[in-house]
Amino acid sequence: MNINIDYIAAKYNGAMSFGYVDCSSEKTLCAEHNIRKYPTIKYVTNHVIHDYYGRNSLRSVSYTHLTLPTK
Repeated sequence: MNINIDYIAAKYNGAMSFGYVDCSSEKTLCAEHNIRKYPTIKYVTNHVIHDYYGRNSLRSVSYTHLTLPTK
């Protein structure tokens, strides 16, 4: 994966939050959210979890932040 999640999180200074899940120790969580490969990117809007289908690049993930509804 050519994306630096920590860089994006710092760039947007809290406007986007990121988390990491270790599926080897969090098997139930990964199964509940259909996480089967690395990397899997999901995002949440209005308390609903969505699958991210864009490219795994810094530019694409950053652009997604700008296009998501805020309310």
